[in-house]
Amino acid sequence: MSGRGIGRGRGSLLPPNGAGSGSLGGGRGRGGGRGVLFSSDHFVLEDDDEAEQETAVTGFQREREDATPSQSDSDEDDFISQFRKLHAPRTTVSEASRSTTSTGTVRWSGRGRKPAGAAGGGVLDLVDNCYPVIAETPSPTKVYSSVSSSSGEELSGASSGGNAVIVKSGELGKNVSMCVNYIRLEHLEKDRGGVWEYHVDFDPPLGSKKLRWSVLHSLVDIMGPTLNFDGGSKLFLPFELRDGVTNLSTPHPADHDDTVDVVIKHIKKQELEESVHFYNILLRQVFRELGLIEMQRNFYDYKNIFQVPEHKLEIWPGFVTAVEVYQDGLMLNCDSSFRVLRTDTMLNALDQMMYTEQNEGVHRYNARERFKEYALGKVVLTKYNNKHYRVDDVDWESTPESTFTQMRNGNPVQVSFIEYYRTNYNVIIRDSDQPMLVTRGKIKRQQHASNWQSPPENILLVPELCFVTGMTEEITSDFRIMKVVADKTRIPPLQRYHALQAFIESVNTQPKVRSIFEKWGLRLADGIVNLNGRVIGPPKMILGGNAVVLPQGGEFNRDLLRSQVLEPVPIQDWLVVCSSMDEPRAIRAIQNYGQVARPLGIPYKGDPRIIRVQKNRPSDFREALVNNIVEGVTQFVMVILPSNRDDLYRVVKTVCNHELAVASQVIRGQTLNDERKVRSVMQKVALQINCKLGGALWTIRIPMIEKIMFLGMDVYHDPKRHNRSVTAVVASINVTYTKYYSRCIFQQQQQESISSLRPVFLDALLTFQEHDGNGAFPDRVIMFRDGVGDGQLELTRQYEVAQMLSCFQELGIDPKFTFTVVQKRINARMFLDTGSHIENVEPGTVLDHTVTRRNYFDFFLVSQLIREGTVNPTHYIVLHDNSDIKPDVIQKFAYATSFMYYNWAGSIRVPAMCQYAHKAAGLVGQHIGREPSAKMNDKLYYL
Repeated sequence: MSGRGIGRGRGSLLPPNGAGSGSLGGGRGRGGGRGVLFSSDHFVLEDDDEAEQETAVTGFQREREDATPSQSDSDEDDFISQFRKLHAPRTTVSEASRSTTSTGTVRWSGRGRKPAGAAGGGVLDLVDNCYPVIAETPSPTKVYSSVSSSSGEELSGASSGGNAVIVKSGELGKNVSMCVNYIRLEHLEKDRGGVWEYHVDFDPPLGSKKLRWSVLHSLVDIMGPTLNFDGGSKLFLPFELRDGVTNLSTPHPADHDDTVDVVIKHIKKQELEESVHFYNILLRQVFRELGLIEMQRNFYDYKNIFQVPEHKLEIWPGFVTAVEVYQDGLMLNCDSSFRVLRTDTMLNALDQMMYTEQNEGVHRYNARERFKEYALGKVVLTKYNNKHYRVDDVDWESTPESTFTQMRNGNPVQVSFIEYYRTNYNVIIRDSDQPMLVTRGKIKRQQHASNWQSPPENILLVPELCFVTGMTEEITSDFRIMKVVADKTRIPPLQRYHALQAFIESVNTQPKVRSIFEKWGLRLADGIVNLNGRVIGPPKMILGGNAVVLPQGGEFNRDLLRSQVLEPVPIQDWLVVCSSMDEPRAIRAIQNYGQVARPLGIPYKGDPRIIRVQKNRPSDFREALVNNIVEGVTQFVMVILPSNRDDLYRVVKTVCNHELAVASQVIRGQTLNDERKVRSVMQKVALQINCKLGGALWTIRIPMIEKIMFLGMDVYHDPKRHNRSVTAVVASINVTYTKYYSRCIFQQQQQESISSLRPVFLDALLTFQEHDGNGAFPDRVIMFRDGVGDGQLELTRQYEVAQMLSCFQELGIDPKFTFTVVQKRINARMFLDTGSHIENVEPGTVLDHTVTRRNYFDFFLVSQLIREGTVNPTHYIVLHDNSDIKPDVIQKFAYATSFMYYNWAGSIRVPAMCQYAHKAAGLVGQHIGREPSAKMNDKLYYL
């Protein structure tokens, strides 16, 4: 490939393997980007989050395929009935009374605050035989004596003390038989022995895992054949070596004239259940023996790849696994996983951009700029070593002919990348003039959130050898491609079940694979775990005109369209901005807006002014907005864009949300082409605009007299690591949960824990007080915190929970406070076992025992309805609670609030406040780039 004008030079960076003396590896992170709520024939620039529901939806107009008659208000499984069932007769005694059942169950049966050490939730006292109020008495609690696998400080109201394992289980709902994708790891002998952990050092240091493995296997006479090594520095043995520090020497595997000194230092003895790392290493050996290869900690079968040649895609089937000690013992969590790879390389993309520039011309930027923008943030696979790397930069000064320093026989030698790949991988690089891709690895956080390590040394990658993973926006917007991908990856429950059974059979029937477990005294159970779950009822929905609806199957779309909105906002003064070409579409949209608004109960008092933009430049749209919006008068502006261009969308959202504080709605012109669908599109627009102007579509009935504030919080990270991360906090600020306070703040890149939450939370509490008729603060505060991984739980409690508690102290209030972490990216699956078939569980299904955490008050909840694939439960972890909230109550709260997301007439996967926070953080982080105007804080401007 000629004509790139790339300079050659001597590189100081390293290849992606470990041939040099530096620390090597690739970083891994979460990708970003917008999804689409409505199908591709509707507008796509708004409402980009419902991909979480794993179903292709058409918005509010989608009809239920299996509609059933509505349940009556006296349904035994409705929200009020289930809360009343909590008020079972109990004998209340003095606060000093305490009783222990013969089975070891500890119960506290008193009113008021429980004494230290008593666990439990609340019992409902009925007020006027209608609405119950929480009184502090405990939930059923089982205490087991067992060895804990988790370390760290105990969490208030959330984790057990010492070695005790607390199971906090609810009682409401109907029981259902289920199975889950967990497999028990059984011990072959009652006397389990243990495992001894050692730290291994090599001198000279060995940069390759393969070399380190080779050295340890050469010492089998000393350590025996049963060893478990992670390829780095951790070694596990089934016995204790004679000395605390063992010094050994062996010939160098790559240079027999040299030797390697090995120092093996004893760290500790553990029970088999205590070392999760031990099992992860063991699983790597199992999957290698089964012929699977590892990609980003998951394992894939390269022998059974699904080829999609017409779209240049490959779909790799495989498994994602994790071993943990759960409440009912040691288990392997295993689920089917798929990796979508592209068969074209990064070099193919660069060549195409060069060709376009030379033959067609590029009016916005040259090929170098376009390629860099395309490459940054991409995760690529290098098939010569089956590793993944994130692209952080493009080095135009280096080429495959550039050299780096490699140690040979103890001497530094300059080696070109061409020579390195030919010698080590037998790979011939054909284009010596291509630039190099740069990956920097992931920044790691130290003990304090403000203390960050420097990134590791850069790694250079050859574009010709880098295959792009994932799918571009162009691919995801192509219905035909996505249908092919979905057919292979969105598999039904029965197929997942059979894949798990096949995996178990492969492990237990192949002698070499089975022996990997057996030599450590372990075996896989013959099937996945079977257990009972519960299905709790949905809340009652209150629509306009006091219409009361009980959702069927998690949806109430038909009822919404037959009713009026709960709190309409009259449409009086608004604008439509469009190009001259789109003016006919704009007129058609305006006509339909007026026709659909009135049946929804939204007063429509006049058509808008149409502002024509002569050219499709960002500056032209900006000028049209600034010159025609009258702050305080113009209610909202509808912008019709000629194409799906991010630069136009960005300028509209920045002007409206940051500069002028006016609601905005963006529609792609193509969406309005089909006259038969324009009415449906404008119906959705009318509903969204009503919300953005401060109105409400519906609410839920929570049968409690307490004033409750629900909060949601999430963090957006720039996938290209250029911009600061954005934290969004969304709080309900009235007792009907229809008004919201929203605030976005910026923080350090890739920082998940929020260290500047205090002023935001204070402002939310004060805003609640302003909206309360009596000027009161909330009696109960429920925080749903999204985006926190297992490794960040303690940090979240330390920084975020503490800040929120300090706000209560400053305001002189003491509300009941529950801080719950919401985890969506989990591998747990729940299947309904009908006895003759395996299928998806229904919305409202709860699982709070057996496979939940040992040291946390947690549960799984399926709140959404899907029609394709296998449903994903959401994991809730109560990180802090000062109210002894009953499991049934927090589970009801989580399910009920999932119905309050105004972009979907039904339940979604997480509480609505979490989804609002996700939307707000994404909009500000991706497009606005600065904090929205304070005047927008009480509006759902991000819908």
